[in-house]
Amino acid sequence: MTDNCIFAGFPLDPADHIRGDEKWLSEKLDAKSSRFLLFGRGRPLMDISEDLKPAFK
Repeated sequence: MTDNCIFAGFPLDPADHIRGDEKWLSEKLDAKSSRFLLFGRGRPLMDISEDLKPAFK
């Protein structure tokens, strides 16, 4: 399984959760209003919508 990043901010395009291109991802990560939950090997790793604090331990 590959690592994934799911976009959960608004407005949300229905296809955003399956987008994986680097330019799109870097634009979303740089936007202050973006909210992401990063996944690695199918497990949530970090919610970067709150100052890069781990969402799960």
